[in-house]
Amino acid sequence: MVRLEVVVVLIFVGVAFAQLDPDDIPSEWLPEQFPNPKRNPQACGLGNKYGYVCDPNLLLTEKQRLILDWLMEGLVKNDTKCPCSVWACEQKRQGYSVGIALVKKMKIPDRSRTVLDQAKVFAHYLQSTHWHYGRCEEDIVVLYSKEDEVLQFMAGKTAGAVLTNQVARAIGNHVGGHFREGGNLPYGLYDLGLLLRDVLNGNTMYALAPKAEALHGSAGSLTVFISTLIMTVLALFIVS
Repeated sequence: MVRLEVVVVLIFVGVAFAQLDPDDIPSEWLPEQFPNPKRNPQACGLGNKYGYVCDPNLLLTEKQRLILDWLMEGLVKNDTKCPCSVWACEQKRQGYSVGIALVKKMKIPDRSRTVLDQAKVFAHYLQSTHWHYGRCEEDIVVLYSKEDEVLQFMAGKTAGAVLTNQVARAIGNHVGGHFREGGNLPYGLYDLGLLLRDVLNGNTMYALAPKAEALHGSAGSLTVFISTLIMTVLALFIVS
């Protein structure tokens, strides 16, 4: 099984957190602790509405969060075609699922693990196990960690066949500035959602875009890392 992962760096069944006082919500998260917006929407800042966005540290306002969730819900219900088998689509016609995980900071349990490593582990755990929204690997998880300054994409096999490395690189390069310090996070997330909608509907303009180059050097520079991993290799990496 092949998965696509994109990292943009800018320089258990999970523990359920109900609607807590902001002071009681963790500021650093392990993937196993992170709430599921379909099971515990209150902990994700969605009130009583099950959804696709989880923002327990309230990086967005309530209105911004609900607009973003409405956009993600539209991808599933109306705005993208059903990519699964004919039988599955006849049983329930729904498009690609995109889940958004927003955290203040990731908790890194292993000192030998880098921020990039933890972002991969975190997003993969949500996509493949904890959230696992898709029926035929047509799901995508977008993870943003504010203090780690990391934006990570993780796609299942079906979604990754459309969201190719080159396309994902172009999208990451396009929206990355909004996720830097001083950027417009809500606008960046909305823009990202609209770009994903276009790509998942077959718009190839980003596949034809010039190959993005990694930028290095000054603070706030943008680096894009792309890698496609065989599932067994990724599993070994996570265990280690």
